[in-house]
Amino acid sequence: MNRFILIFVLGLACLSCSTSRNINTNADQRTNSSNFQNDALLITIESSNLSEDMTHDDELLIMGYLAKPSGILDSAILKHRLILDLQHMTKSFQWHVDQNIYGKGLMLFILEQDSDTPIAQIDAILRIHYKPVINAFNNRSYAEIEKYIGDEDILDYRVLEILPPTEFTFRGVYKMDRYEYSVKVEKMR
Repeated sequence: MNRFILIFVLGLACLSCSTSRNINTNADQRTNSSNFQNDALLITIESSNLSEDMTHDDELLIMGYLAKPSGILDSAILKHRLILDLQHMTKSFQWHVDQNIYGKGLMLFILEQDSDTPIAQIDAILRIHYKPVINAFNNRSYAEIEKYIGDEDILDYRVLEILPPTEFTFRGVYKMDRYEYSVKVEKMR
């Protein structure tokens, strides 16, 4: 009898493994069967003044999380790195999203990467420590920010409602480097 149950359970396990699934391992382009329609947004970032006065290039990391009132954030739904320099002051990229996120809050962090810290490590830190990091950013406490993300600079943080088209500009001075950027989010045609 035990042998019959074992064979039956193994047979069910094999059948469940053979069902087809629509899985894309790219974290920015996940789809879940037919429940969600995949959509693409075009995000354009333009610099009017690069934050890095010495090298004249900015390695930007854009991290986006679905907003939560408390607890640990889920993994970033937007992770994108790009480099702006004097010859390329504007960059655009596609972000593939599920339509069920439209109208929800997106916690958006824009960082200037000054080290080789892996994106996965920055993601984990922001997910767990987003509240004290945001507080340190709002208070311009560079020493407090460094406790969490080391040499990386937070250039902007905001919560956006994901309803394209959306445009915003942010500017400031971080550790004596002046910067100004415009961000535009629109649906792909």
